[in-house]
Amino acid sequence: MNPVQKLMRIVEENAVITNLRITDDRLTELLNQRDQQEFSTKWMEAFQRIVGTQTNGVNDIPHPDEVLKLRELCYLQAYRRWKSADLAAYISDDMGLVGDALLVNATDPWINALLREYLSGRFPTGRLAELDGDLSKQLG
Repeated sequence: MNPVQKLMRIVEENAVITNLRITDDRLTELLNQRDQQEFSTKWMEAFQRIVGTQTNGVNDIPHPDEVLKLRELCYLQAYRRWKSADLAAYISDDMGLVGDALLVNATDPWINALLREYLSGRFPTGRLAELDGDLSKQLG
């Protein structure tokens, strides 16, 4: 089983999205924190390192079916849980970034931190404590 499939299995077993400690009364605050430059800049930098773009705006790395399925599953689980399209989109985008990083065997300390937050039941916001090492090792 490849690392993207391992992550998919963890998500399917409800060990990521449903374990996030997000309360409805903090939802707006968390979404606003995600829009802060401290987080959004780091996210876009990581995205560019992993995916990159061509001049026509098409990703250099095609999204294989596995990553697309992972993104969809995460979106649907999050939307069912919180009824927030914005939150579901953030979670889906994050997991898509992690899936792409796993696909290319990236060792990106910021993406490692992003995944660690999810696996620890926290919705990532603000400054993440970067984590060196192989991203796939977090999947067990």
